[in-house]
Amino acid sequence: MAQAGVARAATLESLEFSADVTVTVGEETATDHDVIIDDLNGNTATASLGPLPEGVALAGYSVAADGDMLFSVDSTTVIGGITATPRDVVRFANASYSIALDGSAEGIPEGAAIDAVAIIDGDIAVSFDIAARLDAALVVGDEDLVRLQAGTFSILFDGSAAGVPDALDVDAAHVLENGHVLVSFDGSGSVGGVGFDDEDVLEHDGQAWQIQVDGSDAHAALAAADVAAISANEAATVLCADTNNSLTVTASDALFILQAAVGTQTCADCVCDVNGNGDVTASDSLLALRIAVGQPALPACPACS
Repeated sequence: MAQAGVARAATLESLEFSADVTVTVGEETATDHDVIIDDLNGNTATASLGPLPEGVALAGYSVAADGDMLFSVDSTTVIGGITATPRDVVRFANASYSIALDGSAEGIPEGAAIDAVAIIDGDIAVSFDIAARLDAALVVGDEDLVRLQAGTFSILFDGSAAGVPDALDVDAAHVLENGHVLVSFDGSGSVGGVGFDDEDVLEHDGQAWQIQVDGSDAHAALAAADVAAISANEAATVLCADTNNSLTVTASDALFILQAAVGTQTCADCVCDVNGNGDVTASDSLLALRIAVGQPALPACPACS
């Protein structure tokens, strides 16, 4: 049964990832400092991060809304005239490198390495490979994701509160548009009743877990690898009854559909014709309201598909 006010799982158009060992997926052979783009339909390509030095592995990776690539590395290295340490985030844009997050300047303790990079509303979020004290009041575990906003870190994803076992480390992360968090772990295990391996990508909606991408099912070669960095591209989504494309059906959507039924709003049939009878009426508004409070589950819409 759908839950009122809880956004539904996102649909991914593609997943960009890096593995901790050299793997061949599809037509691409990639090392631990390469990024593979997987359309999740069997087709792969590689994304260029420029001439990264041999022996340097990607630890975290994310793509900003403007196309800039942000990443962290597993060892201190000189890249394009800058020196990057494991507690920094590097930006690659217009064929040049710059420091997007200076770990030392932001108070990340020496010895803590950034092993996951994500972006939320333009801010950088990171996870570490060890527990780290970021200020007098904030100590984070390696299962947490923290957001840097206006020079201050705060918890974005509390792994222990979400049921992540102490022995597991979040070593790849991405924040979806609906606020859900995608993560991959450094080992196999179970969380929230969902079993997984270190090549899988899981989604947490704030309450429950599910497998978003089964790595070895998508590519058999990943069974011997750990997915160490991810960035997801979401498919454009239109849900029946979701009039504002928020990925959540609420009473506001039901009101909008009622207004469309009486002619004071304009709404595409594939969104507002909830019962699929070819007409937008008050019955569609009532059905949308029932969906908003959790009954019935969101229906498929032939016009949208």
